[in-house]
Amino acid sequence: VMNGRKKIKVTDVSVNTDTDTVVLSLKDAVTVDDEVTFDYKTKKKDQTQGVVEDLAGNDLQSFKGQAVSNDTFVDPNIDLTSPTVSAASIDGDTLTISFDEDIASTIPKANNFKVMNGRKKIKVDAVSVDTDADTVVLSLKDAVTVDDVVTFDYKTKSKDQLKDVVQDLAGNDLQSFKGEAVSNITAVPALSSPALEPLFSDQWHLQSSDNEGANVQNAWLQTTDSGDPIYGTGVLISIVDDGLDHDHEDLSINYNADASYDYNYDDTDPHPTGDDAHGTSAGGVAAGYGHNGIGITGAAPNASLSGLRLIAGGTSDRTEANALVHALGDVDIYSNSWGPTDDGTISPIGPLLSQSLGNGVANGRDGKGAIYTWAGGNGRASFDNSNYDGYANSRYVISVAAISSNGLHADYSEPGANILISSPSDGGWYEPDSDLYFETPPGIAGITTTDLEGGRGYNSGGGLNSNGVANLSDNNYTNDFGGTSSATPLASGVIALMLQANPALTWRDVQHVLVNTASMVDSSSSGWFANAAGNTFNHDYGFGRIDADAAVTLAKSWSNVGEEVSYGASESSNISIPDFGGGSVERTLSIAQDITIETVRIPFISDHTYRGDLEITLESPAGTTAVLASQRRDEDDYDFIFSAKAFWGESSEGDWTLSVTDSGEDDVGALNAWGLDFFGTAGENFDSLLSGSSNFQRDAI
Repeated sequence: VMNGRKKIKVTDVSVNTDTDTVVLSLKDAVTVDDEVTFDYKTKKKDQTQGVVEDLAGNDLQSFKGQAVSNDTFVDPNIDLTSPTVSAASIDGDTLTISFDEDIASTIPKANNFKVMNGRKKIKVDAVSVDTDADTVVLSLKDAVTVDDVVTFDYKTKSKDQLKDVVQDLAGNDLQSFKGEAVSNITAVPALSSPALEPLFSDQWHLQSSDNEGANVQNAWLQTTDSGDPIYGTGVLISIVDDGLDHDHEDLSINYNADASYDYNYDDTDPHPTGDDAHGTSAGGVAAGYGHNGIGITGAAPNASLSGLRLIAGGTSDRTEANALVHALGDVDIYSNSWGPTDDGTISPIGPLLSQSLGNGVANGRDGKGAIYTWAGGNGRASFDNSNYDGYANSRYVISVAAISSNGLHADYSEPGANILISSPSDGGWYEPDSDLYFETPPGIAGITTTDLEGGRGYNSGGGLNSNGVANLSDNNYTNDFGGTSSATPLASGVIALMLQANPALTWRDVQHVLVNTASMVDSSSSGWFANAAGNTFNHDYGFGRIDADAAVTLAKSWSNVGEEVSYGASESSNISIPDFGGGSVERTLSIAQDITIETVRIPFISDHTYRGDLEITLESPAGTTAVLASQRRDEDDYDFIFSAKAFWGESSEGDWTLSVTDSGEDDVGALNAWGLDFFGTAGENFDSLLSGSSNFQRDAI
């Protein structure tokens, strides 16, 4: 007997010879709407016995699919309708499902339910039934927050029917369904002020500019248009580093596992091994959780964090390229406190990574562009320059220099025409015998942040740290972090505040806001100059120290800049560069296009046999000069692309002059070719019909 595609067991058979009928008793009753058929088969071994026979002894013949006239009487008092969900709501870790009729006390199995928070599955720990309220209550392993989008599925498995399932009083099972929407009534707990965290008083870098900090504390006092505090909520920062200790008490709460990966060991867990504490400390600076009354706070205390473990082992252009667009649809900011060796040598970026960065700013954040922050470098004592670093001088990134707690550039922080802003960090000097070891001078503070749990990181517990300062008593934290490695995640955290204040900011808008709100430090420095657009710049500081309060204020009212335009030109000169004492080579490119500049790229090719001897500058039509390279130790020729932010806001139109001077004896060579590529917005005299490029696409971009 078949009820549609379901077989019904025959439990008993009887024969009525008066009515010439065979009556089958079925295990499951059928309803008036069911379509029922039955088969009959006379097996050879049963013939003449145990079969339906007429009086002459003839057997009933086998047949299949005999239709049945369903005369089932429908008693209007009998409930044949399965229960349905009338409402569902969630509050933290409790999901309540309400039904449209009375339900039985049967407790359904937890694995009959599947609860999804976006793309993340939440385990159901327990199920209870309230027959008075006609509700089923699921206890969830993980609580959800007010903004989470939650759905749930229910499946009645065949083996569970009539037991361990949701039933009404008539015994009808709840039918399977998928993607039932849940009303999220989770209350928003008031987040405590990050300034109340126990170690906040040591975190001078987050305090006001009076304390030489980044003015983050004042930015926290601002709110969004809807009245929410600006703590970086809803923004995801990915720490690209040597790992992230996501079990740490100040990092685990807002850790995003789905956007994390270990590119060194090719698995989904970026947890560091050994004493690799660098990424964990950087993560705390950016977005250590600031509302739990424990330890420290990050600059964006309620932003989310993911970890991309990349530099704990060897890497390649392809691996770097993959990492820098990992979870591109989810990550807002990629924070990079790493780069090539800080020894003053030219270090081009790989072509695949260059393409990935371009992909990130084009397609990240729903087309608004992912934000890439990059450490400007710690090689000042080796006469290194951030512009020699193909990572930090990419036009797609925000290159960050470091300022000590005395308001001066850190002694390790590299200068560069590519530097956009500076950020507070520790200070120090160079120890030649310690391989670029930085020691904080007396009176210069380090950065207090998260450390590997259990004394495996910077804070080994007790005594003095490497700077001669007493270690923190809790070795899950350190007061010994620094470098542009700390300045960069601080900038990342500030940008997270900006993005919460105005999610519509593009990657270029973020740079505009930072340029317009950075504050001048070290005002007596002779390196400051105002370019023709009125923007003050210093190769040691970029446009100045990042000011979180001012940046958030401007971000709120900022209107998106115009579409990016570009133009370029180049020449193949092949002109000999006079050896030391013989003067300079000066070459001029006349630019007819009018672009309001954001970034200038300067491709440069020279067969000079000792490129470290060459001092290279670029002067704009308005007279602004950017230093691209200075004398240092660096053996090899040039095939590289410099960049400059120093001309921000100026017009590209006019004569640009490149000057090359050989400052060392003996080695000689020629300026073979050079060019200019301008990126920015259309100027007043912009000609949409005029196009051009330097056509130099090699090495760093």
